[in-house]
Amino acid sequence: MNYVCLTSDCALHLNGASFPAPMACPVCQAPLSAQPSADEALPLRTDFEQRVLDRYPYVIALPYRNMLEEQDGRGRLDLLAYTLQNALKYMGLLVVGEYHASDLRLPRLNELFKHNLYQPSFGNWNQFLREGITALEKEGHNWVLPEVKEGYAAVEMAKKCKKYPVETAYTDEDGQMAYRTVQGTAIGTLINFRNRYLGHGTPLNKTKAEALYSQFKPILDDLLEGLAFSESLTMVRAERKELYRLMGCSPEPILGRSPEKEDQSKVWVEQKDGRRLDIMPFFILPGQVAGADPDSGVLVYEQFTGGKRIVFHGPDNSHGESAGEVLERLKSMIRLKEEEAPIPAEAMTELVFSQRLSHWNEAVMAELHRERKVIPHLYQPRAEAEQELKGWIGAQAPLLVVAAEAGSGKTNLLAEMLHQYHELGLPSLLIRAARMESPDIEEILREVL
Repeated sequence: MNYVCLTSDCALHLNGASFPAPMACPVCQAPLSAQPSADEALPLRTDFEQRVLDRYPYVIALPYRNMLEEQDGRGRLDLLAYTLQNALKYMGLLVVGEYHASDLRLPRLNELFKHNLYQPSFGNWNQFLREGITALEKEGHNWVLPEVKEGYAAVEMAKKCKKYPVETAYTDEDGQMAYRTVQGTAIGTLINFRNRYLGHGTPLNKTKAEALYSQFKPILDDLLEGLAFSESLTMVRAERKELYRLMGCSPEPILGRSPEKEDQSKVWVEQKDGRRLDIMPFFILPGQVAGADPDSGVLVYEQFTGGKRIVFHGPDNSHGESAGEVLERLKSMIRLKEEEAPIPAEAMTELVFSQRLSHWNEAVMAELHRERKVIPHLYQPRAEAEQELKGWIGAQAPLLVVAAEAGSGKTNLLAEMLHQYHELGLPSLLIRAARMESPDIEEILREVL
């Protein structure tokens, strides 16, 4: 036991000292405050907890250790959610790596990456995993690491996975918010917990935080137990003449082995049988981004902000962003997967033309809905502006500018007019300027069509 004198002029620490009650500082006679020693403060690790700390990927093991050591109740819950997020990222980015290592070009997977992983949430990661794995399976993808899809299926897609009662919110017949209980998987249950109790910074007292941790920490352990495949996939980082093993809570040098020339500044996962999957630029070295702590083991993709920069976070709370080589590499990978053979003029029928416009517009609207820039089925009519846009159809002027203050509803107006033009049978295309990679509108139109 540690005894601490709280008097500022004294600040006496007497480790292991023993005093009769009432205890007093032998220097200033003020009462001493008893504090547990480091060994007493931290409970003994279970065999499974130690296994995660020693043998799981660094991006999962480190935040898990921080969670176990955190004393603040709310902080511990935040770290529980962060460990969940990193587990989802780990699997999700391995699926992205599988796709980019293949010769497949799948519009659905391209959309999933852009719409779910540009600014991802917990639910977006899970949706990407579920639909991304399904899309690759449908195409007969030859997995480099089938353990990933099998591990995810075991914890999320099998019927026996739905074993946790989850309270979900709904609006009852009186228009009031109510809750009902359904059976959920470990991932779904933990996402629901995070969104309900942590998503909006809800204040939690100590008793409530401890109760929630006791309830949901075993579910996190159950999920991680289902991801035991990750123990056999060694994450490796190559830096200069050294290789580092990114497993457990800290990077360790791999002795007796040096990186090949083509592996410099790369990160990959490998199996003992020689299978290997490159996971750049989604897991990168800290020296490759501005603002990152150089001592971080590895940085993990966080979001791709409007195509102009990539944000990375490290499991040690470091972070940084890249607008240089790493960004260009990711853009190049995306462009490669989006390349299509040009449609010959004779094949551009009215039906094909209409289908391509529809496909594009649906994707743009889905993006606006996710970003809450447009709320489905909610629109404030703007009769004068709508009439101007309808009248412009037959006008000689090829250009009409809509100008108004930020937040006044320009995006909503154009989204509504897209619908009205469609009802009138007029081919229309909604393009977000912030997502354009070229200032040449003809080039953009050619890409769409």
